[in-house]
Amino acid sequence: MGRTIKKLKRHFILSLIAVLTTNLYFATWFMASPGPFRGPVAEDLSFNGFFLMVNISLLGVCLMALAFPGIGAYLAAKGHGSGAQLTSKTTISVLSFTIFMGFGLWVKFRFVKDYDWDQSYFHTWEILSMAKFRALLLFFTFISILMFFISNLEERTGNIARLWKQSMGEILGPKVMSKGFVFIDLNDATTLAERLGSVRYADMLRDCFALLGELVAVTPLEVYQFVGDEAVITWNPKKGNEAFMALQLFFDFRAYLKENNVVFERKYGIRPGFKAALHYGEVVKSEIGTGRKHLVFHGDVLNTTSRLLGKCHGYASHCIISGEVLSLMDVKRGNFKATALGELVLKGKEENITAYGVCEVPQNGEYNEGKTESSGKDRRFHINPFIKTKTIFQL
Repeated sequence: MGRTIKKLKRHFILSLIAVLTTNLYFATWFMASPGPFRGPVAEDLSFNGFFLMVNISLLGVCLMALAFPGIGAYLAAKGHGSGAQLTSKTTISVLSFTIFMGFGLWVKFRFVKDYDWDQSYFHTWEILSMAKFRALLLFFTFISILMFFISNLEERTGNIARLWKQSMGEILGPKVMSKGFVFIDLNDATTLAERLGSVRYADMLRDCFALLGELVAVTPLEVYQFVGDEAVITWNPKKGNEAFMALQLFFDFRAYLKENNVVFERKYGIRPGFKAALHYGEVVKSEIGTGRKHLVFHGDVLNTTSRLLGKCHGYASHCIISGEVLSLMDVKRGNFKATALGELVLKGKEENITAYGVCEVPQNGEYNEGKTESSGKDRRFHINPFIKTKTIFQL
């Protein structure tokens, strides 16, 4: 549900940009003319009528793009790159726009102007062939390409708001803020890399993190970065439920992987597993770089979270959280059990940190390794009860 809302919001923003820029084209056309429009754009077609048909056609293209959103994902699944996606999406958009315009003109001439079949057909073709429409079509092609790049950049940065802030230089200097972090790391990464080889190992990581992305998309959490075989996710500690949601995210991810174990075994011959650590505190958000800029976080919080992650194997725990994180939530409400690990000595830190190992338990109180609950039903996803788990990569 949350992911659908985000997609609808993104589609609305992109559609609004397309409509505004197209109408800007008409405004420029009007202002550049030698005086107000006195004559029609073509025979039996006024400027206002042409303007209205263009906007209706554009609305049709936007609705069609909403109804068939999977073109890019289909091409990506087939191994096609951004170039093929750009060409395909632009071609489909331009052809759809032309078809909607042609159909609207034909209806106008055939039923409103009461032309016969041949007259309505040839007059429609005449208008679609005129220089003004060709110029509009060229402009719409440019807009379609622009929409593709904006959408592509939005997907890579997380959301349009963040893309806009980064483009406009949100961070001119370092800012101190409170931030929570979840480090999710692949178990036995070196062994798996040697066993699978570089290319298959990279494919396996991509499939794993694609599943993780499906879960992150339905939460207010954000993926900060991927570092090798590790994903770093951020959350806002000032919002009470986000700390708990960050913990739930990891265990839902483990369950999601287990649901796709058959696919992983067929494709790679392995069952990937992950461990996680959670911590929060004050960090410094800063923009670094000159030619290529990045928004990064600096501070002891990241180092501490990384050190906690390294303790997972030593304590035979899939997830370790700091005492600061535990103070923000009640893990009992989500069928989680926290076991005190005492004050851990972390490399590079003068002060010890209180930590807890967290595991998930079903309602009967027995430990759950992400299989099924005692009721025999599929494991419940805590983050979003409406999410439908699925395999999102192909064999």
